[in-house]
Amino acid sequence: MSWIEELARVYEKNREFIGYEVETQALLLPIYHSTNKAQVEVFLDVQGNFLNAKEVQKEDQETIIPVSMDSAARSSGIAPHPLCDKLIYIAGDYRQYIESKDKDDEYYQAYMAQLEKWRNSPYSTPKVKAIYQYLAKGSLIKDLLAEGLFQCDEAGNLNDKAKIQGTKPSEVFFRFRVEGDTLETRTWLDKELYKSFIEYTEHSATEKRLCYVSGEMTVCTQKHPAKIRHTGDKARIISANDESGFSYRGRFKDKDEVFSVGYDISEKAHNALKWLIKRQGWQEDSLTVVSWENSLAPLPSLVADTGSIFDHVIDFSEFDDEEEKRYPQTAAAFAKELNSAINGYRANLTGASKVIVMVLDSFNATQGRLAITLYREIQGSRFLDNIQGWHSDMAWYYRVFDKGVLKTVVGAPSHVRIANCLYGTEQGGLIKAKDEIIRDTVSRLLPCVTDGRPIPHDMVRQAVAKASSPQSYDKQYNWWEMLSVACSLVKKEMLDKKEECPMYIDENCNDRSYLYGRLLAVAEAIEVRTFQKNEERQTNAKRYMSAFSARPCTTWKIIEERLQPYLNKLDYKLQKYYDKVLGDIFITFIPGSYEDDSKLASNYLLGYHCQNRELYTKKEENNE
Repeated sequence: MSWIEELARVYEKNREFIGYEVETQALLLPIYHSTNKAQVEVFLDVQGNFLNAKEVQKEDQETIIPVSMDSAARSSGIAPHPLCDKLIYIAGDYRQYIESKDKDDEYYQAYMAQLEKWRNSPYSTPKVKAIYQYLAKGSLIKDLLAEGLFQCDEAGNLNDKAKIQGTKPSEVFFRFRVEGDTLETRTWLDKELYKSFIEYTEHSATEKRLCYVSGEMTVCTQKHPAKIRHTGDKARIISANDESGFSYRGRFKDKDEVFSVGYDISEKAHNALKWLIKRQGWQEDSLTVVSWENSLAPLPSLVADTGSIFDHVIDFSEFDDEEEKRYPQTAAAFAKELNSAINGYRANLTGASKVIVMVLDSFNATQGRLAITLYREIQGSRFLDNIQGWHSDMAWYYRVFDKGVLKTVVGAPSHVRIANCLYGTEQGGLIKAKDEIIRDTVSRLLPCVTDGRPIPHDMVRQAVAKASSPQSYDKQYNWWEMLSVACSLVKKEMLDKKEECPMYIDENCNDRSYLYGRLLAVAEAIEVRTFQKNEERQTNAKRYMSAFSARPCTTWKIIEERLQPYLNKLDYKLQKYYDKVLGDIFITFIPGSYEDDSKLASNYLLGYHCQNRELYTKKEENNE
């Protein structure tokens, strides 16, 4: 289980970050601790006297709490947390205010018995003693009623309809402040209290077994942490339950023979993973992607677009045209800036740098199991080479609005953008796919980045089909985005096959599909030239684009016939110019290939887009 060892090393190297990291709000938990959302905060003095209580604001509810093996994994039964917990565990007067009184005392008694052991141990602190002394009085609900936080109904029972932060009183989670002990009154942020519970836990354990990860005899556990992706996450990476399905019976006597992991190394690994996910992970639906360098040097995202790489590394303050520098507008400028950005990341690496990529997902309906769907350990320099290769291969022209002005920039799309374009529909003027579809698409694209695998052909086929149907889009800017994504994918597939794919018009290319794409772009431009100011309608080229891609020779004759009236509307110089462009394309066809009416290959979109860009770029230059 190398992932456990790698994460445990991350934990050991970053102990100084235990607690909240201010810049990122990421939380590296101490071992034998977890988090919960607290709704009520109780103030005590060091003698265990009640001072007051207050509601906790939602933005401040996340609370570090000590946990035991049993309480960390509890789903039913009685398993109290060692210090902070729900009302049923910590209120000695619970039975006086709750209508259902069956066995309610057992929760409180189990909690107090467990807390008493910690209080009486050599590792106790004044805060632990004060909390025990107060809760032993059994007056918590009475005090909360006096504070006005809780209310009773006419029968004298706790009124569950009077909720606190959306939580009924019987389900409220409590945390404690103890005034007068140290400068840090908050138990959930007191590092001395962390240390106290860690030492108490480690010296309380007696039975030791062989840890399959470290190879040492130590206290082991079969109950591993949940809450890995977020506070409400119940899924676990390591778990064993053979009540049904018989996953190991017949081969092993019990689950201890299947695997045995030390309690401390499991805590370190899981806590480091939680910290890394919150600090630098990416999540969509149930999918989580996280990557880190062994010294936590900054890394480019695996799923973001090229702009995010530029944003994190390049200093744009020295440039006059910040937008142009942030989003290069030519292939040459893009290559230069991408190389500069990757070198910025590379400067932080050493010869011993190693990057770990980890992808987690849960597939079952109960979300009880979390699978590691991708795990890679990659040399740092090779990782950056793969990132640079992906963005370079996927780079194409995209349209963006900058202060209301439409610009064409060069870059690679994000994984989410690709998923939305391939499988989404127009919603509120934008293309949006379902979360689970985005998750699955990102999962399939990740190996193309980390391992340099070829782009899936079905994605290219889907992109070409959607880009060939502009009439399916209400908003033409959505179609242009689809076209750009399709060109990125087609270009990547061609490069995967070691085929040349320039981002400009290749006038020497005699490929039939490429040339037909160029013809379509010229037909589009001629008709658009005749539009009145602010006129918006679909041209014949776009209207027939789907049929054109299936039967180009037949469909071109129809488009050409309908194009003549628009060509006649243009002035003499423009007519001659477009006649020459069309003529240059026609003479480039290999004899007999023009008459071939079979379906066009996907690179016809590259010919269309490059020719379109050249025509309009020249128009903009002439206007200037």
